[in-house]
Amino acid sequence: MACSKAATYFCTATICRNAFFTTVNNTDGKLAGSFSERPFAICEIGFGTGLNFLVTLLAWSGAARKQIEKLQANQHAGQLPQIRPLTYIACDQLFLPVKEMKTVHANWPELAAVSSILLAAMDQAEWTDNACTLKLDLFPADNYARLPLAPVTLHLIGGEITETIRRLENGYLKINAWFLDGFAPDRNPAMWSEAVFDGLKNDSAPDATAATYSCAAHVREQFTRAGFAWEKTPGFGKKRFMLQASLLMQKNYNT
Repeated sequence: MACSKAATYFCTATICRNAFFTTVNNTDGKLAGSFSERPFAICEIGFGTGLNFLVTLLAWSGAARKQIEKLQANQHAGQLPQIRPLTYIACDQLFLPVKEMKTVHANWPELAAVSSILLAAMDQAEWTDNACTLKLDLFPADNYARLPLAPVTLHLIGGEITETIRRLENGYLKINAWFLDGFAPDRNPAMWSEAVFDGLKNDSAPDATAATYSCAAHVREQFTRAGFAWEKTPGFGKKRFMLQASLLMQKNYNT
């Protein structure tokens, strides 16, 4: 997949695959808006090594930094940049040890800055009931004292997917973008079950989108049943096609 406009300031040949989720969900464009708006909420199922999260951090911080530089150039440094706060929820059965993640991240030096912030926070994480919440400050106060950007909020939720999906209904934001990065249905059927797709429908904001590498007929059928419109998008590497989806039904929700 060629590097798209949504990923121009961070995408290289080695991480284009991970930019798929931010590109298909138009995450970069949707992050623009009033700083005081409801946070933009992303949920990734299948956190793995955290590369999708790091790419998303680069998208968010890049957009914010451009706004900061624009305001400073126009001598409006006291104003907040027009960038929505970011909340990222990551679900996985097990999370890799920080040492293993660090080894993987070392293959992408362009991710070093955001990787160090993530790994330092995970190393100090306090887990309760197989979950934790981290606050990642991408803009230290000594550099941006007059622009108090909110830290990125990262929720990590461990356990079986049907369990973690149910947990999203209690105390978490409705999701604007789903990154479905689990194994294919024949290898991980629980990931693509009716219960999971019911959770996607129930836990989605009205503007929700979703993206996945799996184009299996079962996955497309589940999207349709859950009220999502789907379409194939050009693939990457050996993947001829990938899948993107948008929620059709509009409903009220609480934040």
